[in-house]
Amino acid sequence: MVQTKFDTRSQATVAVTTGLFVLYIFMAIIGNSFVCLALYRNRRLRTVTNLYVLVLAVGDIFMASVVFPFSVIASILREWPFNYNFVQFHGFITYFWAGVSIYTLVLTAMNRYFCVSRPQRYPFLFTKKKAIKSIVFVVIFTLTSSLQATFTIPVIYVWDPNGLYC
Repeated sequence: MVQTKFDTRSQATVAVTTGLFVLYIFMAIIGNSFVCLALYRNRRLRTVTNLYVLVLAVGDIFMASVVFPFSVIASILREWPFNYNFVQFHGFITYFWAGVSIYTLVLTAMNRYFCVSRPQRYPFLFTKKKAIKSIVFVVIFTLTSSLQATFTIPVIYVWDPNGLYC
């Protein structure tokens, strides 16, 4: 068990928080799956901007299905039942996908800026191939910087029972 603080939440707060977390997981998986399905089924939605939306949806599905269930288990038990290495992995994946999401939002904002403010340059700057390259760059950049921070600083993730995250 890796944690520095005790869970000070009341039993009622634990029940409500855990229930809301489970509801959030289901809503995130279902809602983002609909986004992916819409982009898959409708060719007209396969635009450069929606590629960025797709990356955000896939990241949310990943977090909701792979990362958050462990937080729910820890919330129910009111402690981190998994080993030290898993808390490091859990914290790293959370940090990594948060970075990918933030940088993807930046790409989306840049995309929208050029589409609205510089429409003459937009077709040159934002092709599907360039959008895919920018997404791959964001993932590689975030992974590299996350690994660098983890191993050079080093970053040690610790379970926070009141915040339900590592």
